[in-house]
Amino acid sequence: MITGATGFVGRAILIKLLEINYQVYVLVRKDSKIERIKELFPVCKFIYYETLLDTELQDALQGAHHAEFFFHVAWRGVSNLERDQFDHTTYNITLATDSIILASKLKCNKWIGIGSQAEYGIPNTTAYEDTTPLAPISVYGKAKLATYRSASELCQMFEMPMLWCRVFSLYGSNDNENNFIPYIINSCLEGNSPALTKCEQIWDYLHVKDGANAIVQPNITNASGIYNIGSGKQYALET
Repeated sequence: MITGATGFVGRAILIKLLEINYQVYVLVRKDSKIERIKELFPVCKFIYYETLLDTELQDALQGAHHAEFFFHVAWRGVSNLERDQFDHTTYNITLATDSIILASKLKCNKWIGIGSQAEYGIPNTTAYEDTTPLAPISVYGKAKLATYRSASELCQMFEMPMLWCRVFSLYGSNDNENNFIPYIINSCLEGNSPALTKCEQIWDYLHVKDGANAIVQPNITNASGIYNIGSGKQYALET
């Protein structure tokens, strides 16, 4: 099972799951932009929903009463222009907890959620899962951390293993055009000079295909807990 497959990270995860021959049920909102993954229609089972707990969706999933993994990737307000909007927070936390309830009903072996480096705030040094303080400063980071804490409690209650992947800076095809790398490329292609700060921020960049592989592989090895998903190398943007 996967939600959020029409998004940048979700699409890469879906493709990786298909590459290793999983049968995938793709849960999509009725207003999703499914043209982003239309080439995958023949090899996936697409199921539309209003909410993850509506009766119509659960009826449609009767043939999948024992899904191995539930990848919850869906998230509203991912672009840089939306990350400090409070109005997405309640929706995102509710969607995540609903996905865990659904995963439990489907007797899934594990629930996998997508977190963010933003949960650490701006440490400006290597972030470690077990020692780096959680100090989000953005609404987006705080919402991700609140989702993790709610999801952790719920998975524990259902006795369902959980994997929380804190994703650092992924790049690649189909990335949001307002993100740093696409913005630089598009500005240059259009003959414009990008409007930039001093670019002293420290970032860890990883191609989205490698990120998807890192997210999927721990499930094969039965890993659980928190994993940072990045290259492990940090550079100032100016470099």
